[in-house]
Amino acid sequence: MVDGAVFADRYRLIEWIGRGGFADVWRAEDITLGRPVAVKVWTSPASADDGTAARVWQEAREAARLVHPRIARVYDIGADGEHLFLVTELVAGHDLTSALAQDGPLPIARVARIGAQAARILAAAHAQGFVHGGLKPGDVLLTADDTVKLTDFGTAASPDTTGPAVGSGARSYAAYTSPEQAVGLQAGPASDLYALGCVLYELLVGHPPFTDAGDDPDGMLRPHVEDEPVRPGSLRPDIPAELEHAVLRMLAKNPADRPAGADRIAEVLQAVEAVQSISD
Repeated sequence: MVDGAVFADRYRLIEWIGRGGFADVWRAEDITLGRPVAVKVWTSPASADDGTAARVWQEAREAARLVHPRIARVYDIGADGEHLFLVTELVAGHDLTSALAQDGPLPIARVARIGAQAARILAAAHAQGFVHGGLKPGDVLLTADDTVKLTDFGTAASPDTTGPAVGSGARSYAAYTSPEQAVGLQAGPASDLYALGCVLYELLVGHPPFTDAGDDPDGMLRPHVEDEPVRPGSLRPDIPAELEHAVLRMLAKNPADRPAGADRIAEVLQAVEAVQSISD
């Protein structure tokens, strides 16, 4: 892919933004409507023979039904030659991956504020019957005033979703994969809470709870199933007990042991932010 390339005679690629799991993400222009968009191009060629294109198309159609002001809208999906592409709303700002790379662990109040917003968005999506299923820092977008938007609902995984793959994209997902997904079970709302717990853990201490990045799938996913995370408070003493407790509950191995819903997590994080803001 190069700057200026046009997909489907409609979407002109302007600037490479980064990689999102198994895809390259470009800032682009919808020539027909004259509006900026984000175009996500899967890096592995799509094969019509194995049903990949049909399955990804269906997932994107489902995701397009999810309407929320804090969720990046899905506009279009198609294929150009051998490459699948997804067109979404372009959110001005940056993602949490960039924030971590620039600032390292974030202030407690900011972590709580970002987490509370993300949890509220997940709660709204769950209420509509949608599960993200692949939440990671790159899917949490921040505007200039730290307003959160989430992206990649239902389309975050590799086009080959039969199981965890090996490679840089797979490693990026493995760090936030729930135990139930790691053993091949369907993702549910509690899986999103686990992934958000991994993201919050990383925002607090600078790395996810489990950081084995070997190329062996068992080495990447086994800790989520078998190991207990190191208490974040032992790595960063200023983490409030309430926040640590919330994160560790989200990281429970059994989905039934996680908080009852994302809205409850949002309430806890909002309270932590309020207390932290006063103390600061």
